[in-house]
Amino acid sequence: MGMSWSSASTSDLAPAAPYGCQTYVVHLQELVGELWISRLPADSSTVEGIDLVALPASHQAEFLSVTRTTDEVSIVASEPIPGGRVEGPWRGFRVVGTLDFALIGILHSLAEPLAAAEISVFAISTFDTDYLLVRADRVVDARSAWEQAGFTLT
Repeated sequence: MGMSWSSASTSDLAPAAPYGCQTYVVHLQELVGELWISRLPADSSTVEGIDLVALPASHQAEFLSVTRTTDEVSIVASEPIPGGRVEGPWRGFRVVGTLDFALIGILHSLAEPLAAAEISVFAISTFDTDYLLVRADRVVDARSAWEQAGFTLT
């Protein structure tokens, strides 16, 4: 059963199963270019001359995510960040539209066909929406798995 998201309000969404998922039309938009996931030590404040605080302003890429925890600094960017462990290349997909926090099961519905196709996924959520990254060498397989599950992609 393909899940989908439209610009309808959450009051327009009909309940569906499993996991209390609601019926919504999910449209995925592929981001331009490759992405790299870099891991740096938790105490990193600058990386080879890159100020992590100024990083979002210095990169004009379509996607940039910086996450700091007590264990690490993870950066997803259009280029590898020097000085740390790097995984990539990856390709990114954005769930089109602003997702209401009350929606349940969006990531699950998107990850399930990838898991069935044995495709690894790296998920990032923002205030507005979700992003899913798949390894660049599996992007055709991921698109096919999503399309077979009823999702639309551009």
